[in-house]
Amino acid sequence: LFNGGSRRYQKQKTQIELYQLQDERKDLGNKLEFQIRASLEKVHTSYRNYLLNRHAAESAQKNVDIVQDLYNQGLVSIVNLIDAQNAYLGAEINASNSLFQFIVDLFTMERYTGQYLSLATEEQRTAFLQRFIQSTMNGQ
Repeated sequence: LFNGGSRRYQKQKTQIELYQLQDERKDLGNKLEFQIRASLEKVHTSYRNYLLNRHAAESAQKNVDIVQDLYNQGLVSIVNLIDAQNAYLGAEINASNSLFQFIVDLFTMERYTGQYLSLATEEQRTAFLQRFIQSTMNGQ
């Protein structure tokens, strides 16, 4: 009699522990999926930020060229030229920093997904980057 109750108790306890482990596994899966989705969104954002900063640097370079021509013609002072050059330098620094952040975010996403582009073939990297750029341009 006493062993029968003990066995039933042990079975129920084991069943409860199994349910708890299944819940923990499901919770870990949900957390991992959330981290992957969040890191993918961060990669998208940092890539778009890089594109914007690169465009700003190109625009700043054009501005320097224009101000340089105006300075050569004597229409603006050296202060205007130096200001344009400083703006260009700042834009280039921002573009470089945003590229670095994109790479960091990309490596973080690779770590969460377990798929490393650095270990992939050139064709696989190209295909991934084309899909990524396409999805970024489509706003997905």
